[in-house]
Amino acid sequence: MRLPLRHLVCALGVSLLLTALSLLLGGCAGQVRDPSVIITLVVTDKANSFRLDGEPMSERQAKEQLRAISEENRMPSGRTNAVVRLSSEAGTDYDRVRAIEDYCTTIGLDRIEKEQ
Repeated sequence: MRLPLRHLVCALGVSLLLTALSLLLGGCAGQVRDPSVIITLVVTDKANSFRLDGEPMSERQAKEQLRAISEENRMPSGRTNAVVRLSSEAGTDYDRVRAIEDYCTTIGLDRIEKEQ
């Protein structure tokens, strides 16, 4: 059974319209989204010592900076658009790494990428 030509043209037109609409909406959504802020946090092997974006600081200073970053990058949903790239120097106590990771999650920096 053959479909009339007008049915094929209509189906093709609807398909193209839906494709164009999805591309348009996808593009618009991509433009509205804020880019992620990347934070590099290194837990050093020295007690109470960190490097945040390359700057050496104490644990207290690092926590203050992380909290400020979290508040500055908070979105209406309550989440932040910040990504923390967490790494540690060789010989660093893993409990210190876990503690700062837990702190980040507590203040809303829950997008954590662990680097080797």
